[in-house]
Amino acid sequence: MYPTDDTIVAISSAAGAGARAIVRLSGPDALSLAGRVFTPEHPAPALEAVGGFRCVDGLLAIEPAGIDLPARAYVFRAPRSYTRQDVVELHLPGSPAAAGALVDALVAAGARQAGPGEFTARAFFSGRIDLSAAEAVADVINAADDAQLRSAMSVLGGRVSRLCRGASARLAEAMATVEASIDLADEDIHLADARELSIALAGEARGLRSAAQTAGDMPETAHQPCVVLAGRPNVGKSSLLNALTGQDRAIVSALAGTTRDVLAAPLSLPSGQAAILQDAAGFAFGYAVASAGFARPGDSLGDHDTLSAAADNAAQAAVRRADVVCFVLDAAEGLTPEDADLLQRLRQANPNAPMIVLANKADLSIADCGLRIADCGLGIACHGAAEGEAGRLGLSGPKGRQHLAGGVSPRKESFYKQSPEGATERTQVDANGSAFCRPSGAHSDGVPQTGGLRPRLNTSAPSGAKENRKSGLPGTTHSLPVLLTSAVTGQGLDELRGRLGELLGSSVWRSGEQLGLHARQKRCILAASAGADRAADLLAGAADIADVAELVAIELRAALAELGQVSPDAAGYVSEEILGRIFARFCVGK
Repeated sequence: MYPTDDTIVAISSAAGAGARAIVRLSGPDALSLAGRVFTPEHPAPALEAVGGFRCVDGLLAIEPAGIDLPARAYVFRAPRSYTRQDVVELHLPGSPAAAGALVDALVAAGARQAGPGEFTARAFFSGRIDLSAAEAVADVINAADDAQLRSAMSVLGGRVSRLCRGASARLAEAMATVEASIDLADEDIHLADARELSIALAGEARGLRSAAQTAGDMPETAHQPCVVLAGRPNVGKSSLLNALTGQDRAIVSALAGTTRDVLAAPLSLPSGQAAILQDAAGFAFGYAVASAGFARPGDSLGDHDTLSAAADNAAQAAVRRADVVCFVLDAAEGLTPEDADLLQRLRQANPNAPMIVLANKADLSIADCGLRIADCGLGIACHGAAEGEAGRLGLSGPKGRQHLAGGVSPRKESFYKQSPEGATERTQVDANGSAFCRPSGAHSDGVPQTGGLRPRLNTSAPSGAKENRKSGLPGTTHSLPVLLTSAVTGQGLDELRGRLGELLGSSVWRSGEQLGLHARQKRCILAASAGADRAADLLAGAADIADVAELVAIELRAALAELGQVSPDAAGYVSEEILGRIFARFCVGK
């Protein structure tokens, strides 16, 4: 698969310009090849005479480019190096052109351009690291946030290897007992009780199964979760993108439809998490179609506004790929019929992604524009305003109660009021005028709710409407969390970041404390667990180990082989196909 007896070279620093570039060599001729282009400063000895774990300042002379650069050489002597071969790293000013010219010069001198992951492959083949650690090297490189980095570092430190070695040792001991019983079948010697061995193997199977099932999923490539802002034109999605990411990524204008394409920018979340925030701004086409009385959005309209149609398709594709969808509406307008239609489209495009409703532009005076909810069977509760503030916003009702002005479904009215103790209470008035209250942080049944009461988008079905508890669409009893946000004042943005952090992963996994495994590793560990389970079942139904010894030995060998696919130190042989897939994930120079 990979030859290991020649000398390889590659750029091992990140792509692009930087403070320094690093060119790495590994192999039997690494020192002599590096000595052809690097001259140490006087009175340092020639590079081939330098001991291991030493660095030497000098000058690079790159021919035929005619480049002379100050540089530093780091020397690692075999076997005390990453690959257990002689390794030289040449550090030079971070010009990609200079680094590329240096690699070309070394290749011309006799080195071979390294393939993806070939340095780590040599470390694996030499026994420097096992296969799980080799995969963890790629995970460290591709880590999208602190949690993935900590989890990858724990695997690099031997966490998966220890799991597999321990399980393999216990399975191998059981197999030794089983195979010995075959040899001693005619000697009337009983090495162990079949039932006890069955119980031990069943316990080992449970442990492996639990480790695989509770482990987090490590991405095969660099991956960051995606959060999509979706909503009607001119509800402030672009402003939210800029405010949340701290970048002027989108052009902001009062004109609707300013943004056509899907814009993206990196988003930093609490606890070191990272995500990609996207502004899916192409839904303007759907409203143009609806207002013109044409077919539903997405239907063919010939040549009518093909640019808007393409933007709408791009926005829907972004929603389908999203890990979390933030549905943005204008707090001044409330939930319009167009919002309700778009909400249904979003749910159909991605029914599995969590959704948060953002009532945006909360900085505007609601007294001027009126917070209202369209009479479409949906209600929204405003959260946490005091009575005086409610009066300023135009939300005060009889006896100082805060309610939603205008457009509220005649069937139910929801509002908040401030209790004498200062706790926010939610009051609902049914069609008969009967009112009831519950404090913030409690369910209707009186059970405390962690984190306090959040405003909710209540999709209460109008009279006669059919209930659908799964979809979360108009005409259902499902509710969605609602946050009041403002890109101008920053209101609600910190809470939104925290909520996104919660939705994008559990606290244990995102903290890096949980074991992280690739899909291939999980399959192998679960297969080993299944093999141990089958062996335990065979022994459970046998009076003596010798009665089922050959069948049990087959299952235990298969289990050991599966564990060897994760960590060959444990047992087994890894095929070249598997190795090729693993090291193909690496970049060149690692």
